[in-house]
Amino acid sequence: MPVIAAATTGAGTVRIIVKGRKLEVTDAIKGYVEKKIAHALDHYASSIKAAEVTLSVRGGDTGTKGVKQQKTEVTVFTLRNGVVRSEVVADSLYASIDLVGDKLERKMQKVKEIAMNKGKWPGRGGGKGGAKITEVEPSVTESLDLDKEVVLEPEIVRTKYFRLEAITPVEAAERLEQLGHDFHVFRDQETGGIQVVYKRKEYGYGLIVPLEEQKPSE
Repeated sequence: MPVIAAATTGAGTVRIIVKGRKLEVTDAIKGYVEKKIAHALDHYASSIKAAEVTLSVRGGDTGTKGVKQQKTEVTVFTLRNGVVRSEVVADSLYASIDLVGDKLERKMQKVKEIAMNKGKWPGRGGGKGGAKITEVEPSVTESLDLDKEVVLEPEIVRTKYFRLEAITPVEAAERLEQLGHDFHVFRDQETGGIQVVYKRKEYGYGLIVPLEEQKPSE
């Protein structure tokens, strides 16, 4: 069962949902997660609806292959700036919680800076007005099957449903960074076509535009 807590920060209260996967979420673990995540979100509480933390373990004595590793995943649902995700794998659970808290704080700072430049930050330091607050629709997720062996043939093991935003390629790149993904699918604000922005190995970002979505030459 998920453990739901309302953690008080210096800027307000953040609703934190803690879930365990292949491990028991004890009161001590819950308290540690609450403290670390609340601290990471301290200056951004007024712009956040909720934070979901998933703790998992694999390898070692868990019955799965490989060295035992602990993972902490955090998904933050903001009021006006989409979803922000961070995850860290470490040798110990507490180390992964510490590291993901630091990583999350850096991401939230970047999100705030970008939003403030656009007048879309609802909390302290943000401009008045800005974009309309809309309900963020969480991605459809499923629990990882940590006992499942890796197979060689291609296999669809996870399906996500999401609503395509009408944004610019630059905004899509910003969403990519917020989510910590390698690519982001979006609807181009100008053409209405579906496009994909991705992070290049060398530097910068790439944009994939289907031929049928290209603007006709004038």
